[in-house]
Amino acid sequence: MTRLRVRRSYRDRQTAGGRTIVRLSSPDDEDALERLAQLDSVHRPRGPLLLAEIDHELRAALSLSDGRVFANPFYPTERLVELLKEHAAELSG
Repeated sequence: MTRLRVRRSYRDRQTAGGRTIVRLSSPDDEDALERLAQLDSVHRPRGPLLLAEIDHELRAALSLSDGRVFANPFYPTERLVELLKEHAAELSG
């Protein structure tokens, strides 16, 4: 298993859609992750996840184990997924 070096626990950016935060998941996120997976009709991946929130609402998640992404289909999340992939590459690099 590859060990990740975490340079920063989160990134904070003001966007037109609100404040965007990219951070690592914690045990407190389990309920929100289950809801997000259900919205996207996928099984929630296990293991470490990188999350994208807008104004403290979870919109997208990326598995650091296998790169799978799931997101809220009721919001535009393409840019959030790009941000998650950029940050995941930084963490593993």
